[in-house]
Amino acid sequence: MSAAVTKKPAGSAGYEKEAIYTKNNISQNQHAVNQAIVKTRTSLHLSLDEWHNFSVFCARLALDHAPPEIRQLFLGKPSETPRNTLLLAEIFTTLVMRAEDAAEATNATYSYADLWEQALSLWGGAK
Repeated sequence: MSAAVTKKPAGSAGYEKEAIYTKNNISQNQHAVNQAIVKTRTSLHLSLDEWHNFSVFCARLALDHAPPEIRQLFLGKPSETPRNTLLLAEIFTTLVMRAEDAAEATNATYSYADLWEQALSLWGGAK
């Protein structure tokens, strides 16, 4: 008697390792994003509620440069911003603060559109 053996295609072991690595990488990215948010909030000496309000304010301030589908997420009262959208606002505000610091230090410029693009890519991995 022979047991049924399923053969895996050549190179599938590498694919499985890559899938595990990708899951770990996303988890590490989430951790790094959360750390950056907390570090920015504490450097500004804001409570969690103050930080949330400030993040929504900064995001709404630059909504003209955001893609249309993102603008829709910020409709309604700022206090009723959904949790997932609040994370996007926090990521965007953290990027704005870093860009502002870099601009002051090096006399460089930055674009809100570029920051929205970066925030969206980080938000996609952090959801």
